[in-house]
Amino acid sequence: MHYLAPSPTEVTIVTALTVGGVVLALVLLAVLAMSHRSGRGTAAGPAGRPARGLVFLATAGAVALFFGARVEFVDPGRDDIVTLFEMHGTAMPVYWLAYSVNSGLLVLLTGVLIRYRHTLRRVAGPPALLAAAQMNALMITLYLKLDHLDAQLVAQRLPGVQPGPAAGDAALSSMTKIGWGLAVLGVATLTLVVVLVLAGPHELRVATWITAGLALLAAPVMPDSSFWGLRDDGAVEHVAYTGFEIGGPALWWAPVLLLVAALLCAIPVLPARVRGAAILFVAATPVWLILINVLSYDTLDARLAELLRADGFDVAAQSMGVPPYLFMVAVLIAAPVVAVRSWRAASKGSSARSSRRASATPSR
Repeated sequence: MHYLAPSPTEVTIVTALTVGGVVLALVLLAVLAMSHRSGRGTAAGPAGRPARGLVFLATAGAVALFFGARVEFVDPGRDDIVTLFEMHGTAMPVYWLAYSVNSGLLVLLTGVLIRYRHTLRRVAGPPALLAAAQMNALMITLYLKLDHLDAQLVAQRLPGVQPGPAAGDAALSSMTKIGWGLAVLGVATLTLVVVLVLAGPHELRVATWITAGLALLAAPVMPDSSFWGLRDDGAVEHVAYTGFEIGGPALWWAPVLLLVAALLCAIPVLPARVRGAAILFVAATPVWLILINVLSYDTLDARLAELLRADGFDVAAQSMGVPPYLFMVAVLIAAPVVAVRSWRAASKGSSARSSRRASATPSR
């Protein structure tokens, strides 16, 4: 595991950032709590029952974080699958420690934020957001480390592969495993909870913007269309293909996601007759994306090999390609939820307007 183990420089930097981030979050929490207490005179208690949706999301995120560090995390070149702790080898497990400390702090602050969201949102919110930023930075750092490892391993192994019928050989690449997926899911879910609580009455609007942004990020590249390719001069380069280059049913990938993003932002201002159709289309996003993937299966196999050879790659290995999967799954889950929430909000708004008109009409 020498190629996965952190260097002394990494150990120093990650340790300093972890300790500094935790101390800063706790100091910020203490300062805001003292300011709130002096402004109110007494400490505020919980107001009302926590929202079930937020509690469910926070619980799911905490469970995902717990198991993310305990199951298979990465497969470096498909020869030695390791957990987050084991990837350190004999070096100090600094990434595992940073993950454990920051995830524990994030779960704790998120729970406090949900419990006291009506009264202490401005006290627990900023420290929770800081803890979420710390965890996101850690996951991005780990991804960049694994992506660098992927490039190194492929550069070493790809020149020894003989060209075959298929241009891609995924067995050469470094692959993330279920632990990585659970860790990213947990961090993203708890970050979303913190952002939604801080958004307060603008929760639905913020969720809509986030989902539309994810749809835009998912539009350019389909999953399984990113490769490391070997040129004749021995150079290894990264290449990714869009749905427009692949053709066939894959052509619909980007337009559908762009339409989903546009409709999500337009639903609040659309006329009532059009709004229903737009909500149904967005709610059916999983159907459209799964259908495009299924119909594109045969086209992907044939076209990707042709595209790789046309670009001068006789041998290629599928790259880690995690972001396209993450964006796709996030849109699959978030788009229907936001669509249903938008429909409920529109229905409540229509009912409220009808009630106001009825009460304003003088009785005879």
